[in-house]
Amino acid sequence: MLNKKIIPFLIILLMVLAGVGANGAYSTMKSSNNTTVYKDDGIHLGLSDEEITLLQEQAEKEGWTFTVGGNSATDRSLEELCGFIVPEDWWVNARFDPCDTPTFDLPEKFDWCEQGGCTPIKNQGHCGSCWAFGTVAPLESLIKIDTGADVDLSEQWLVSCNQDGWGCDGGWWAHDYFQWKTDKCGDSGAVLEKDCPYTASDTSCNCPYPHEYRITGWHFIGDDNSVPSVDAIKNAIYKHGPVSAAVYVTPAFQAYNGGVFNDDEAGRVNHAVVLVGWDDTQGENGVWILRNSWGTSWGENGYMRIEYGCCDVGYAACYVDGYEPINPDKDKATLTLTIDQITNEGDEYDQIDTWLDPRGGEAPEWYYCVGFNDGVTSGYQFNENKKKENDGGWWVFKWNSEHTWNVHQGHLMSNISNPEVEITIKLMDDDVISGDDLADVSAYKGGGADDDVSDKRAAIYHGTYNLITDKLTGDATTPDGNYLLTKGDGVNNATVRFKIKDNYDSTEYKPKISVTPQQIDFGTVSGGSIYTDSFTIENKASYDPNGWADDLQWSASFDKNWISIDKYAGLLPGEQEDTIAVKIDTSSMKKGKTYSGTITIHSNDEYGNEEIHVGVSISIKTARPVSFFPSFHGFYKYMELPRFLYQQFLKYYSNSP
Repeated sequence: MLNKKIIPFLIILLMVLAGVGANGAYSTMKSSNNTTVYKDDGIHLGLSDEEITLLQEQAEKEGWTFTVGGNSATDRSLEELCGFIVPEDWWVNARFDPCDTPTFDLPEKFDWCEQGGCTPIKNQGHCGSCWAFGTVAPLESLIKIDTGADVDLSEQWLVSCNQDGWGCDGGWWAHDYFQWKTDKCGDSGAVLEKDCPYTASDTSCNCPYPHEYRITGWHFIGDDNSVPSVDAIKNAIYKHGPVSAAVYVTPAFQAYNGGVFNDDEAGRVNHAVVLVGWDDTQGENGVWILRNSWGTSWGENGYMRIEYGCCDVGYAACYVDGYEPINPDKDKATLTLTIDQITNEGDEYDQIDTWLDPRGGEAPEWYYCVGFNDGVTSGYQFNENKKKENDGGWWVFKWNSEHTWNVHQGHLMSNISNPEVEITIKLMDDDVISGDDLADVSAYKGGGADDDVSDKRAAIYHGTYNLITDKLTGDATTPDGNYLLTKGDGVNNATVRFKIKDNYDSTEYKPKISVTPQQIDFGTVSGGSIYTDSFTIENKASYDPNGWADDLQWSASFDKNWISIDKYAGLLPGEQEDTIAVKIDTSSMKKGKTYSGTITIHSNDEYGNEEIHVGVSISIKTARPVSFFPSFHGFYKYMELPRFLYQQFLKYYSNSP
C-alpha cells in the first residue's frame, strides 16, 4: 500500500507528464554523440545553463575548434532566431549565374569588412526575420562600397509590407521587392530604417513609404538546387560584394562564442546569413566569414568563421548585381492620399445579378483603385489586398445593402511633374462576363472601361489637387474631422472618406529679396573721374527643385544723372543673386561739395519689402590755397642755384624788417 505522503507527489508527477505529452511543451534533440538535450519550445526561452554545459562537454569530446557559452542568442528559441523557409522547387524558374570563371586572381583570404564594405551588425530580436536581414545586408554593403556611407535600410518594411505572407514566422529571399515586386501600396524599392523602424514584430504596413534605392538585378550562384562550389561563391563575393546565403543552425551554432565553427550536422537549412569573405589559411580547408543578425554579443562581434561546407553553409547563395537611387533629389514633391472608409448606402443602382459572382457567392466582389494624373505621369494604385480571396481583399456584400469598408490605406505619388494632380477614386468589381470592370455601384449600369484614367463615369470621387495652394477642387466634399467626406450626387451614392497631404511647402519658395549694402559711401575724392562700387540683390527663398515657384523679379532706377548702373532688371530663382555695378561721374561736380542720391529697387517680394532704397554719397575735395614762398623755394631748389647764393638769399630775407 502506498504511503499517503507519496500520493500527492505521484499525482503532480502524472499531471506534469500528461501535460508534456498532451501539449508538446518539451521536445528533445539528439546531439551527434547521442546525448539527449531537452529544449523548451516556449516563447522567449532559449538554451538553459544545463544545455550549454552539455554542449561544452560535447565540444571537449568531439574536439570542436570553437567555444560555446551564453550570448545574445541563447535566451531565444531557434524558432525565433531562424526563419528561413525554402519554397518547394524554388530553383525551377530561378536566375542562376555559375560564377565559375574568375574575373581576377583570387587571394587566399579576403574580407569585405577589412575593405570598408560592411555596415554595423544588427539584431533581429525575438522575430524569425533573418530572411529580411539576409536580403537587406548585401544592398547596404554595395552602397557603402560605392559611397563609403552607412545607409541603414529597413527590414521592417519587408516584414510588414511584403505580399507573400512572410513575417516573424519566416520568409524567403526578398530581393524582388527591391527591384520590381510591389508592396501593399504598389511601390517597390528599398526603404530607409528611419521611415519604417524595426519593431521585431508583425506590425501592420502603414505605407506608403519613400523608396530610396532599387537594385538592377540579382542572381543565384551556381546552377542547381545545391550548395554552390567554394570557388563560385568566392568569385561572386569578390566581384559583386557580400552575398546572401542559407545555413543549418544547430544549438552549437546558437551558442557559438568564437573560433572556427566545425560542428557539421545534417539538417534542412533554416537560417539566412551573409558571407562577406573567406580565409583559406584557417580551419581544415578554409573558412567563410559569416555575418549574422543576432547582435554583437553573439560570436565574434556578430560574425563567425565557419568551415567550408559545414552545415550546408552557402545553400541558395545569391548576389545583387547593382543598385541605383530611385529619387536622388529628396526635395521633389510627393503627394499622399489616405483612404479611411468607403461606404455604400444601397439602392436600385447597386443591383448586380449574384450569378455574375465568379466565386459563386451571393454578392459581387469589389475593390477600389486610386488614379493619379499630373499631365506627364498617370496610373492606378489598388487597395493592398486586391484579389486576395479570404484575406480581406474583396469587399463582399449583398446588393441593395449598406456597408462600410474600413480601409485605412495610403497611396503615394512621387516625383510629381506638375503642381496640379488629377485624382480619381473608383470602385471595381469582378464578374464572370467581363472580369474586372468599373462597379455598377457608381451609378453607371454596365460599368465602364477598366484601368482608364480618362474614364470618370464610375468615379466615386474626381477632382484636382493643387500642391502650391493646397486646395482641392472637383466633386463636392464636407469636412469630417481631419478627413473629407464625399457627398454623392443622388445617383452615385457610394461615399469615400479620405485626406490628402503633400511635402511641398510653397511658403519656403516665395520670393524674398535681400539687398546689401543699402548705403554706398564713396568717401572724399579728388573728382574729375569715374568711381565704381557695387551692391548685391539676392533671392533668399529656398531653391525649388520642382521649378514651380515664382522667381524674384526686380527692377532698379536712380534719381541723379551722375549715377549709372550696369543692370536695370533681373529674374532670380531661389538662393541666387545678382551683383549690380554702380558708377559715379564726378566730372561736373564742384570742389568742396557733397553729393547724395538714391537707387530704388522694386520687386515681387512677398514679405513686405517690395521697395528698397540704396543710398549713394560722395564728397569732392576742397581746392588748396596758393602759397608763394613755398613755391618760390621749390622753384629755385629745383633749378639747382649755387648753394651759396641760395643760402645768402634766405639769410637776407629772414633778417629784413
